[in-house]
Amino acid sequence: MSAATLSQAAKWLMTVIGIGTVIYHLVMVQWQIQGSTFHYITHLMLAIIIASLASIPEGIEKWAHWRGKVKLVMSVYCLTAGVYTMVYFRIHALDLELAQPFITDMDYWVTAVAVSVVMILCWIHWGGIITCITAIGIAYFFFGHLIPGTMGHPEYENKFIMSYMGASLTLGMFGTVIQVSANIIFLFVVFGSLFRYTGVLPLFLELGKYVGNLVRGGAAFPAVIGSGFVGTVTGAAVANVILTGSATIPTMKKTGFRSEHAAAIEAVASTGGQIMPPIMGSAAFLMASFLEVPYVDIMKMAVIPALLFYVGAGVGVYFLVRSAGLKPPKMDVDGKLILRALPVFVVPMTIVIALLVQYYSPGYAAFYGILAMVIVSFLQKETRPSIKQWIEGLGEAAKVGSQLALILALVGILAQTSLTTNIATKLSQTVIGWVGVELLPILIISAIIAILLGMELPTPVAYVIMFVTVVPLMIDAGVDIYAANFFAFYFAILSTLTPPVALSVLAASRLAGAGFLDSCKHSIRLSIVGYLLPFAMAFTPQILGFPDKVGVVGWTAIGVLVLSSVAGGAGLYGYFLRPLGAFDRCVHIAAALVGLGYVFNTEATMLFVFFALLAIGVLKPMLANIRDRKVSSAT
Repeated sequence: MSAATLSQAAKWLMTVIGIGTVIYHLVMVQWQIQGSTFHYITHLMLAIIIASLASIPEGIEKWAHWRGKVKLVMSVYCLTAGVYTMVYFRIHALDLELAQPFITDMDYWVTAVAVSVVMILCWIHWGGIITCITAIGIAYFFFGHLIPGTMGHPEYENKFIMSYMGASLTLGMFGTVIQVSANIIFLFVVFGSLFRYTGVLPLFLELGKYVGNLVRGGAAFPAVIGSGFVGTVTGAAVANVILTGSATIPTMKKTGFRSEHAAAIEAVASTGGQIMPPIMGSAAFLMASFLEVPYVDIMKMAVIPALLFYVGAGVGVYFLVRSAGLKPPKMDVDGKLILRALPVFVVPMTIVIALLVQYYSPGYAAFYGILAMVIVSFLQKETRPSIKQWIEGLGEAAKVGSQLALILALVGILAQTSLTTNIATKLSQTVIGWVGVELLPILIISAIIAILLGMELPTPVAYVIMFVTVVPLMIDAGVDIYAANFFAFYFAILSTLTPPVALSVLAASRLAGAGFLDSCKHSIRLSIVGYLLPFAMAFTPQILGFPDKVGVVGWTAIGVLVLSSVAGGAGLYGYFLRPLGAFDRCVHIAAALVGLGYVFNTEATMLFVFFALLAIGVLKPMLANIRDRKVSSAT
């Protein structure tokens, strides 16, 4: 059998098993055909099989190179060893749960093999950073008792450690994180992936054109609106850039936008989709599970910050267009396309939101969202995917969901290491010993750590590591527990816009043919509100109180943030009603900073100064425009 035939067979088998995996998860929502422990074992086993099969073709195709040989051998090892260990766990599940942490030698070695399988597959699909971090965590679990001083921990028996890594079937790789993957995240990955095949992306782009015709921004608004909507159902910034940017970036460039501007707008809009309810990114489901609150509560808390982020981005785009002197032409809007495709998005999303608001489980909501999408898409020829597209969509969704499940299993091991050894408390005490209990330095340190983690890690992984390490530090410093988690969540997402890595900007700049650093500069300008929002939430947690717990303080802070966004955008881009000189730009930037200062301490004096500066910044260009009109009419 030729190499090409073997490669094609592996892809075909992966697709078949992937479709079966999707069907299995849908069935589990409605009919609990097996217990929870068996379900989590099955979920991880299917993820291992799919991820192993996904990496085999690349190993075959690159067999001539030593890396191809290594990848193929490791993939086959993971496939066989992964299936064996998961079957072993399933057969001995009851004994393992009852015996923990006093497992047998066989249990110990089987678990060690399972951990190695998860680590190798994560190395193949996600790179070496998270695998190395986890390896360091495991080494600390085994040998941390040899470290003198406060950073050490009591000595643990090897079997005790391996029980906590997964042999117990309730902790480590089978802990809370993988349970959320099995019950919620996998189905929402399927839900978001299938939208790509039902004509929803063109819908969002047409809606963006409509808004762009109403507000001066032209082709930028299809990117802002389209990418934002797509991002909220996919929850993956870089993939979203590639998906929507291939349509929006060329359009922006054709209508006069510079390459770096087009790249920055697309990157910011795509990244913001992860914070936009109702679905957001996978990390939001993990947050709900960790905080032991219904997901709909997290969704409600996220509404106002997400709107503030997009208000800031929209204001930035408006001032960018004005300052650059662009006059984007009116775009033709395909109203028939909107009418055809709108139900395919609105009906499933309405069902999902309605079920979440009524406190049904997210998995239950995803099931009926997928069912509604399939039914509604079949009603019209234009939105009806072909059989080939359904097969491709389900297979790709299973592949993405499996890769995510594996890295979440790995993070479950790392998180368990942190919790059992209590390293989070030790780090918290160490940092507080360095900087004291001053809130702002602790928040700045937390933001830097989150950005560094998120540079090479997917958002849910960066968030989980933050949850077990830095979030306790912020809570110890007096930050509200929900604000601390949203702080970590936001900065884990914003890392994709932050140099030196900035993966979203990198992808967008390549599509646009723009300079990376220039694109980064403009993306930070457009998303500056996003960088400040986590600090605002930490100092004024009422911002998260939507709909009924915002209060006067919260609504005042929200209003000030909106006005500060306008002032900041005017100052950064040098335009408000007319081009601004250096003094006027400084006034606007000062107003934005003072407004932010009010949000941090809610002092009435700061509010008074803010409105005074804002009045100066608004009135001066307004009076200058009036004067110019009088001169023009007189001549």
